[in-house]
Amino acid sequence: MTCSIPAYSVFRGIDHIESKFRPEELKPGYEAHIKHIADTVLGMKLAAFRSECRNMYRYHVPLCTQRGEYLSGSFIAYGGNGGLCISLSGVGCQYLFQQPGAAYRLHAYLELMKGRLSRVDVALDGFQGEFTPVGAYDLYKSEPCQFTAGGRGRRPETVESHSNCKTEIMTGFIVGSKHSAKMLRVYRKGEQIDKHSNSLWCRAEVQFRNRGRFIPLDILINPDAYFAGAYLYTHSLLNDVMAKQGEAKTTAQRIATRSISEFALLYQSAKRHLKKQYGKLINVMVTMGQTAEEIVNGIIRDGVPGRMKDQYMVLNGVVTACP
Repeated sequence: MTCSIPAYSVFRGIDHIESKFRPEELKPGYEAHIKHIADTVLGMKLAAFRSECRNMYRYHVPLCTQRGEYLSGSFIAYGGNGGLCISLSGVGCQYLFQQPGAAYRLHAYLELMKGRLSRVDVALDGFQGEFTPVGAYDLYKSEPCQFTAGGRGRRPETVESHSNCKTEIMTGFIVGSKHSAKMLRVYRKGEQIDKHSNSLWCRAEVQFRNRGRFIPLDILINPDAYFAGAYLYTHSLLNDVMAKQGEAKTTAQRIATRSISEFALLYQSAKRHLKKQYGKLINVMVTMGQTAEEIVNGIIRDGVPGRMKDQYMVLNGVVTACP
């Protein structure tokens, strides 16, 4: 998710303020405001301030959790481009929307500050094979009208499929492009995380951009409606998945389920890597008379593997507090 706040909202309604003052003069005012955003609106902390440009803004500062753990790809940029920008990666959105009332808090802030959404990705996960890229591709071939909406047709060349060269199983299906106002991706999320996984986990994701259209702030508090309204396919998909999963889950519960599944796949992948790389060495250590406890105590160290850190952070920091 990416959104922008105009400079005049930050500096008490002064129009074109960035043309009247040097960036260095406005920097303290911006920094005081983004601290307020992080603490009060996002429920996050600011990491060390950075000076390099980001998203065409002069300065940016990364975001981290309340425990000080870095949220990869999430930051606030400001100055030199007419205001400030809040950009949250997938893990940043997971952390934010796990917090009770976070969606309403962000909605109210953006409405008050005349903020605009420039990009929002809304996803639906199926963990038991409720849908697949192959199924979506076959439906497109037989009923292309399922993937058009609002009179915006899709030419055949805008449809792409990606297959695993070893299994020849389609791993992804895309309608539209990154330059479109909206784009649909259906892909095997489990295989994306761990190529050796036999997980049935698939994800359907609609990316909305403000290309020729306005993204309503209501999407933050009512994402299902916008996901369903994007295509006839996504409308039927949402109904089918929710029916098979039983009672509809809250956004926080869906994110918790997603984080648990993602962490489980990464954990199994890490175990396979450990066995392949160091299994023989550990076997030698055992034959030399060392006990399992001695081996573990001799090699264990603090921290979490980099590829598992985001999911571990979400689970350890937020999910445990959710019903």
